[in-house]
Amino acid sequence: MLSAQFGGEIPARQPADPNRVLKPYPFKAFGFYLEISLALHSDTAALLTADIFLGRLYRGYGRALRWLANNRAGRSVAIAFADQHANHAELWLSCARVTTSGNRSGLRAALKDIHDELAMVDAGLRMWFPQTVRGDGLTDLEKLAEDDEVVRLMLTSPQGFLNYAHQHPDEQISAALIRDVYGWLGQWDEQLLHLDRFGLGMAGGRKSFLWWRARPLFELRRYEELIRVCQELESLSEEREKPTIIGVVAQAFYERGEFEEALDVARSATHESSWRVWLTRCLAQARLRRGTEAMESYSGYERLVGKDIIAAKIVSSVMSQSREEIFDQAPPFTTDSFSR
Repeated sequence: MLSAQFGGEIPARQPADPNRVLKPYPFKAFGFYLEISLALHSDTAALLTADIFLGRLYRGYGRALRWLANNRAGRSVAIAFADQHANHAELWLSCARVTTSGNRSGLRAALKDIHDELAMVDAGLRMWFPQTVRGDGLTDLEKLAEDDEVVRLMLTSPQGFLNYAHQHPDEQISAALIRDVYGWLGQWDEQLLHLDRFGLGMAGGRKSFLWWRARPLFELRRYEELIRVCQELESLSEEREKPTIIGVVAQAFYERGEFEEALDVARSATHESSWRVWLTRCLAQARLRRGTEAMESYSGYERLVGKDIIAAKIVSSVMSQSREEIFDQAPPFTTDSFSR
């Protein structure tokens, strides 16, 4: 998106300070908030820099930071770490690239590197850290918090916000905000109960309601209900959304130990675009002792997500158990099960 829209030209602006830094350009991509700016070094060279706010975690920050450090550090986009980031449990990335005057291809390559890297980070966060509060939504909430005491409480103390909402049922507090905060804290039982009570009254209609129900059902391992939700959701969704839904169904079958069924479902998805399908195929094939096929599928997963220490550890464990012919129970690969 960045490459297509902004890779050709960035409008010239007169630098307003001694460092000759042009005003940052704000972007939003994959739910992240970016600021990209140019610092002029001379008449023939400029430094393009990007500060990328991935989001905040109220639960699981340390593990998310380790995951990010092991998967992303040393690439074209690396971790930006400061005491303030740690104090607020925030994830940040940064990058810098020198480009010359009129070097559109260099600028385009830099923006494409950022875009590709964020696509991989997005996939990993969705898989392993669904409680992440995305940076673009958080920046919007922080603006609201300047004039709204309830939103300010929500950001500083999510559990305190939930307690306040329960103690003041007559106050007009958005049901969508309460739903979101349950997700921030990983309180999936409570989020599901809240959705079943208020979900259909929230904006977005039946389709959005089903999308929201799918995650807590998955985390709670209520796979039969999850499969029914996904089947209805598939009937309401566009073609481009179906590989994601099918990937969740395949994963549910895998979690139940139905490995052949998981592979049958995965065959109906567009493998090239669904990282979840590739990983589920890999694990199911490993369980069926099809080691060569499993490694080929894992290579397909890494092409979309890049290096992933969590997935690699799970696959290694499953492959080891398969070699020892331990097939009594499939190890789930949800976030909570991995932490155990």
